[in-house]
Amino acid sequence: MVELSVLDLRGNNFTGSLPPLCAHSTSLSTIVLNGNGFEGPVPMSLLNCHGLEVLDIRNNAINHTFPAWLGTLEELQVLILKSNKFHGPISDIPLELEQLNMLEALDLSWNRLTGRIPQELTRLTFLAKLNLSQNLLVGSIPRGSQF
Repeated sequence: MVELSVLDLRGNNFTGSLPPLCAHSTSLSTIVLNGNGFEGPVPMSLLNCHGLEVLDIRNNAINHTFPAWLGTLEELQVLILKSNKFHGPISDIPLELEQLNMLEALDLSWNRLTGRIPQELTRLTFLAKLNLSQNLLVGSIPRGSQF
């Protein structure tokens, strides 16, 4: 039996909360839901997507704090959360982000994140694209950063 590895529902008119994706362990490697009207929090059921490499939920209406628990998805390579309504201190992102050893692109732009850039982001060795623009960040760029 072939299992679904890519779920691409971008550019539709879906509304309401994000469904409980990966409610059971799945082989999804890519989830693209951008350009819809989803709101509410990012479902924690994504933690069951152990092989998730790409999560793109940009251009929705998600109004919640940053889902720091995504940092436990060790295979994640691309995380795009731009153009939503994520809010709260980005500096509260815990050390779990350091587990994202494979992360190559992180886009948190056009949200309402506040605070300082976390030092943990400087330890992501494969990070090639980081976009934190159009937020409410303060302070200085972390020391020892490769930015």
